[in-house]
Amino acid sequence: MTPPFDPSTTNSSGQNSDTRGPVDPKGAVPPPPPPRTPAYYVPPPPPPRRGGLVGRVIGGLVGTFLITSIFLNLYLGVMLYTRLSRPTETVYVKGETQHRIVILPVDELIDSETASFMRDSLHHLKVNP
Repeated sequence: MTPPFDPSTTNSSGQNSDTRGPVDPKGAVPPPPPPRTPAYYVPPPPPPRRGGLVGRVIGGLVGTFLITSIFLNLYLGVMLYTRLSRPTETVYVKGETQHRIVILPVDELIDSETASFMRDSLHHLKVNP
């Protein structure tokens, strides 16, 4: 262990007469970095307004068209689903499955497409009692 620094052991030039050089501590933590100045974000100025009455009218028409298109697509999707769906069976009076009465609604003219739907519906009900 080295003795502590004693100011009385300095030589004529004011330096310590100890012959030991500077000490480099290996386990020392480096000093923290100097504090940084905070960076301020300055947003760019807003772009100039364009359009006017004509731009608003065109924007309104485009928006109305898009909303109408969405609702029309939903409506047509529901219509297509109901047209392509299998017939559903609702029991009005509980009874034997061998002896049952089937009510098939007809809301339009009976043409070849309606007759084919009726035939398929009756076949489906016959196969799946």
